[in-house]
Amino acid sequence: MIKITLKPKFKIESEMNLKNLSNHGFDRKLICKTKILYNNKEVAIDKIFEIKIDKNEEIQNELVILDLNKNCDYLGWKWRDGVLRVKSNVGSFLGSEMVAGEILVDGSAEHFVGSQMCGGKIIIKSNVLDFAGSSLPGYKKGMSGGLIIINGNARDYLGFNIRRGILFVKGNVGNYSCNSMIAGTVILKKKVGNNLGFGMKRGTIFLNKKISS
Repeated sequence: MIKITLKPKFKIESEMNLKNLSNHGFDRKLICKTKILYNNKEVAIDKIFEIKIDKNEEIQNELVILDLNKNCDYLGWKWRDGVLRVKSNVGSFLGSEMVAGEILVDGSAEHFVGSQMCGGKIIIKSNVLDFAGSSLPGYKKGMSGGLIIINGNARDYLGFNIRRGILFVKGNVGNYSCNSMIAGTVILKKKVGNNLGFGMKRGTIFLNKKISS
């Protein structure tokens, strides 16, 4: 198996679109040829990141990325193979339309974590913002499979339009969780905001405490 480690050569201070990182398939040549969008310009990945490629004794290929921040979006887009490990915070659309594999984040993520994913597992060590496990903007089909575990808090519209899969939040959640939920399972361990399950059709919500009306 292969382990690829990426470390930025400088602080990421402009918007970065990392969607193309899901297309290399752990091929040594392809990863070096990958181009990403930084500050609305297409840039070769080795202009932004130091790239280290090693043999991996684990049973799965692994992509490890260091020192990202909230400017880094679309990481793990349509992710389908191996482990993506993020040793920092990360931006929006993490694991959107994910198919299989694992995404592990040591920090926090922004909006739309796991939106429209249909398989695989995402684990966030800290917090997320709005629309985790939801539909993407302009669409009505949310998460349809897989597992999202958020060890910290989630803000508003968690599981918006969720159809299948499991969402587990160990911290607090904001308003409109499970809005327009069609099916699936959502587990909420702590404080829940207003309008839980508004427009819900089916599915299961587990709560650790009674919600006042």
